[in-house]
Amino acid sequence: MARAYSCCLVGSSVLLAAHEEQTELFNHACFGRLVITTQKNKQWFQLCHEEAFYLFTVMKCIKIVGQNSCVKNKEELWDYMSSKRVNFPVLYKAYSHLRTKNWVVRAGSQYGVDFHCTLHLSGSVAKTLLVLHISRNCNDCDGASSSPWNINYYSVEERIVAR
Repeated sequence: MARAYSCCLVGSSVLLAAHEEQTELFNHACFGRLVITTQKNKQWFQLCHEEAFYLFTVMKCIKIVGQNSCVKNKEELWDYMSSKRVNFPVLYKAYSHLRTKNWVVRAGSQYGVDFHCTLHLSGSVAKTLLVLHISRNCNDCDGASSSPWNINYYSVEERIVAR
């Protein structure tokens, strides 16, 4: 994913226009959700804010455009995404932690959780429960969620239960 693809901010998600090979790439990497359209040569992926911010900051493979058709920077995206979802900083910390450990992270609303995570194993399914506890590391960090650089104020405690 070396090339930067352009995306559009749309409410509480980010839309990415993809051609056939890009669609295959995002499907194999388990990013986004394919949106069915009538367009033959172009497909759309819907990314949650955590996915989009991860692809923008860590993978550096997308650029995100706002309503004014200007490319957003890291701070503008953080402010926008935090305004749409109050707990975005904590969810992003969890998402980025899991992705860097090679977990496939999907929306977990149908299971009553924030994220549904699986290890990307070659064809096999692991029966594993992963619980993350995210806490702030400072006493006076009311502004910890106000900037993407303050994400280091949060720590992740991970518990894995496997059978």
